Amino acid sequence: MFGDRSYDQAVLRSTQGVGPYLEFLRTPDVKTVPDRVHLDLLPYPGDDKAAEVARLRGLGAGGIDLGQGDVPWTVLADPEGHEFCVLAPS
Repeated sequence: MFGDRSYDQAVLRSTQGVGPYLEFLRTPDVKTVPDRVHLDLLPYPGDDKAAEVARLRGLGAGGIDLGQGDVPWTVLADPEGHEFCVLAPS
């Protein structure tokens, strides 16, 4: 994925320049309930899921336990607490 980012927003899109853009905007609101919708990120085939999780942690994501148990994906949360999953590439 590639994109632009600033303190207030981040815009992401596939490195191939196809598919949807994802735009994330920082808000002053505090998260108070679990997210009704979250993103599942799927690394490209052959990519290393652990390396992608480490990269996302380096950008500010943190681990989170939603009671998922032993599953093949990793659940993370962005700095504001919004959950997302990193799936294992096929």
